[in-house]
Amino acid sequence: MTPQLQSKWFAVRSSLWFLPGLFTVFAVALATVTVRIDKHLAPDHYASSYLLFGAGAEGARGVLSAIAGSLITVTGLVFSITIVALQLASSQYSPRLFRTFTGDRGNQIVLGTFIATFTFALLVLRTVRSESQDQEVFVPALSVNIAIGLTLLSICCLIYYLHHATRSMQVDVIISNLTRDTRTLIHNQHHAPRAPGEHSSVAHDAEPAHIHLIVTSDSAGFVQDIAPDEMLDLRRYGIAQVRILVPIGAFVMVGEPIAELLAATDDHLALPDKAHLDDLLRAAVITGGERTMMKDVMFGFRQLSDIALRALSPGINDPATALNCIDRLGELIEYFGTTDATQPIMWNPQHDLSVLVKTPTLVEILDVSFAQIRHYGSGDAIVMSHLVAVLGRVYQLINEMWLADVYQFAVTVIATANKSLPLPHDIDRVASAAHWMLEAEQEVLIRDKSRTP
Repeated sequence: MTPQLQSKWFAVRSSLWFLPGLFTVFAVALATVTVRIDKHLAPDHYASSYLLFGAGAEGARGVLSAIAGSLITVTGLVFSITIVALQLASSQYSPRLFRTFTGDRGNQIVLGTFIATFTFALLVLRTVRSESQDQEVFVPALSVNIAIGLTLLSICCLIYYLHHATRSMQVDVIISNLTRDTRTLIHNQHHAPRAPGEHSSVAHDAEPAHIHLIVTSDSAGFVQDIAPDEMLDLRRYGIAQVRILVPIGAFVMVGEPIAELLAATDDHLALPDKAHLDDLLRAAVITGGERTMMKDVMFGFRQLSDIALRALSPGINDPATALNCIDRLGELIEYFGTTDATQPIMWNPQHDLSVLVKTPTLVEILDVSFAQIRHYGSGDAIVMSHLVAVLGRVYQLINEMWLADVYQFAVTVIATANKSLPLPHDIDRVASAAHWMLEAEQEVLIRDKSRTP
């Protein structure tokens, strides 16, 4: 599947309509099949089978009408609860959590089951016929039994949904799910082994130095994905390397440079029309109207930081949630810090074309995660001391190449706390949490001396 299709598929399967729509189509097909089977079953077969619906046409109409009427009412209730959950998440946690709820597979399955049961009962109801002068009685006993079975399944789904909806609105569950999704992205982007021709973190040996062409964006939006396979035609025009200037998750404006095309020499190249090259690059840099968790690692850190900031606001005043977010952000930063990711290259050796894509550094992740928390939580000694302590735990676990960045950020946090906290006791509390920095300072000095020629 191409990245363009992957992006569209991610948006579709994260929507609240796709899975219920599939369930509805399945219900239509199932109703058609079961009614046909009922028409081919002999009437005496109904009488001999105690498992099938045994009432007459009026009884079948009553059962199917009750099922259809009750299920559409329950569907409205479920939809209302979902909207309340979205409003709560938007106002209290972050407006960027909408896709988390609409893309929740449990919500989609429950809503789809209710709508499918209603559709099935409605379609079967229209086939029930009472005896009259111009038609024979027809009671689709098998279909009515299946409708009853779907209703029992819907009751089970309702019980599950009441538990799932109340649990999914708990902030600890939201934070845990965000952490899990972000950790999966970090694993896929930086930890998972790559096959030849896929993403690689090994620098290209012969790096071209001659910028031949700069491609600009023709639309505004967030970068959702990069598709290097769309650029393979560039090699036959003498282009040896493509540098993508905007990282995934960045917002680009119309006319903003998004890529540089580089050649190994500055000789004249037989290039096609510039518009053709622009189309190739613009098709490879996939943009959309919103950030997604498809490939955007920084978006996960952004959402967790948003929840912490809302918790620190005077209107919410929930510092315990902020501390939970700081712990989870520290967990993710530690997981990212165990990689040596700097500037990976996406390349295809068979076509001898390298594609350099800007990826987040630990400095940028620290800034997105903790910079605003440091600012808005500077007056709370517990938040600041906990932030310093989490940075210390991260410092003990990450790769050596990132240690100086964590240490410098901790220095900034200490300086902010010393400036904002009015009481010496609070300042001492933060200083006590920063005891690890004494040893870290010595390690940084020793490392710097060892690297000095």
